[in-house]
Amino acid sequence: MPDSLSTTATPTRDVPPRVTVMLGLLIAGFALSHLYRTLPAVMAAPLVQAFDIGPRGLGVFAAAFHLAFALVQLPVGLAVDRLGVRRTASVLLLITAAGAGLSAVAPGFGVLVAAQAIIGIGCSGLLMAPLVFASHAWPADRFAAVSAAVVSIGGAGMLLSGTPLALAIEVGGWRGAFAACGVLTLAVAAAIWLGLARAPRPRAATAPESPAKSRAGLVADIRGTLAILVSRPMRRTALLAAMSYPALITLRGLWLGPFLQAAHGLGPVAIGNIVLGLSVVMVAAPLAFGRLDRAGPRRRALMRGGGLLAAAGLVALGLGGGHLLAIDLVVLALITAAGSFYVLQFAVVRASVPPEAMGRALSGLIFCFFAGVAVWQVLTGLIADSGGATQGLTAASGPVMASSLAGADAMRLVFLVLGAGLGAVTLATTPRELIARDPSSSMPPIDKVSP
Repeated sequence: MPDSLSTTATPTRDVPPRVTVMLGLLIAGFALSHLYRTLPAVMAAPLVQAFDIGPRGLGVFAAAFHLAFALVQLPVGLAVDRLGVRRTASVLLLITAAGAGLSAVAPGFGVLVAAQAIIGIGCSGLLMAPLVFASHAWPADRFAAVSAAVVSIGGAGMLLSGTPLALAIEVGGWRGAFAACGVLTLAVAAAIWLGLARAPRPRAATAPESPAKSRAGLVADIRGTLAILVSRPMRRTALLAAMSYPALITLRGLWLGPFLQAAHGLGPVAIGNIVLGLSVVMVAAPLAFGRLDRAGPRRRALMRGGGLLAAAGLVALGLGGGHLLAIDLVVLALITAAGSFYVLQFAVVRASVPPEAMGRALSGLIFCFFAGVAVWQVLTGLIADSGGATQGLTAASGPVMASSLAGADAMRLVFLVLGAGLGAVTLATTPRELIARDPSSSMPPIDKVSP
């Protein structure tokens, strides 16, 4: 029997405090997902030294997490709908801890990449769990603000991948940092398992299905998820999702550290401090977007304005970044704040699909987010490598952290490509009507999208 809120329950405006606490525990799990997906920005230099890899290798290392994350979204979405958030989140966190432990003892780069994939699988449902939980506990007109709060508070995990991670690396090396992450993950898994033990129960489940019927239902569920993703109200949102969050996380989670090393000669702790500051922006900005959001023209203006402003900042870095650190930091903060508009896409999905299909719809959206991240991190790794970033990373990772003209030029090319892509996709995917007010009028029939 599922152990989360009923998918057929009607949300009320007065949410019990214990339910808010349960949501907080699930957000703590999501915060760890943020930690793991953004740690390459600070770990780049020690990994380059340990495994003698260049930009292409860093791109593969970071993309392994996001590719595995994306590939399991559909089954994880089904697990959330069928098993509930408590069981799903607890098991996923145990998988994440196993991946962190394997990373800590990885004898070679191949094992490290495999461990990143395991961590990606473990983190794959840690955003979906609190969002699905909230979608069943809070009314629709409050979901944009609640989902923005989930993303903002969960973004605190990025604070851990700044200065704290840099200091942990200095004290215990990158292997010790991974081990510490694993221990923290086990603690959160235990807290969720115990804290959600008394979560509201759904109505009694029907009699168990036969194996053949269960397999047929699984196939139908996957087909239903794909049908949701390509339905009319979701197509543009899916395309934007493949570019909006990927552009932001490719900058913050992968190339920010190498850029600051190559262009300004900064060391790990200095980079960690900057990453920490930008992480604060990434925590606050989604909350601001959620507060400002209203369905209709305002949502469209916020999404288009945020996308184009972030794209302009990336292009500016691509054309003239790397000269004055103060100016670069202002532009990076602007990109980080404006690019957080992606959080509004959760509200678009919430307004576009029926409640019983919410887990699958969110899994489809998150699949687009992270498949896009995986593609863009590999692609930008190839771009940086072809632009001469290998020499820049080698110089910046040596005993003396020195700036590198070749590395800075390669990073600028990466930012230029990201900015052009984000701008083009934003213009193409923010139409006059962003949501379907009556999901049943534009979605496939409900028996086509749910079991």
